[in-house]
Amino acid sequence: MTSLKYFAYGSNMSLKRIQHRVPSAKRLGLVKLVGHQLCFHKNGTDGSGKCDAFETQEPSNFVWGALFEIDAKEKPYLDKVEGVGSGYEIKDVTLLDSANNEHKAYMYYATDIVSELKPYPWYLNHVVTGAKEIGVPHDYLADLVNVPVMPDTNEHRAKTELAIHK
Repeated sequence: MTSLKYFAYGSNMSLKRIQHRVPSAKRLGLVKLVGHQLCFHKNGTDGSGKCDAFETQEPSNFVWGALFEIDAKEKPYLDKVEGVGSGYEIKDVTLLDSANNEHKAYMYYATDIVSELKPYPWYLNHVVTGAKEIGVPHDYLADLVNVPVMPDTNEHRAKTELAIHK
């Protein structure tokens, strides 16, 4: 198996969420991306805000996330689900672990940005669940929990998404 390193900082931090999409995903640990800020301004196809690790180039800004190893054969499906070419693109990044060791990986970043958007509660639940699983710092988790959300009028979608973590 040829594998790739993938940096997840949003809903894909959750092991159940990412393995629902990419069964081969193995979480390698908690890492951070310096010079970026977490925003929920990516224009989702459902009209809600999705995560973006927005590049600020400010050393004081950083995004916590999970480093995964995935089977390269599964990447085209993840690219499709993430919307590569229609809202997200791919870039290579250098990440730091708790011992300041560098790790190279790829990530998705938003190209279709609408700053007024908010996430749906179920989407934020994916993000918060994943953040808890990987052990992000308490302050970072507190900021995530307090992200404003907007209601999802599609109750079936909301129930389906929430059921992933049961």
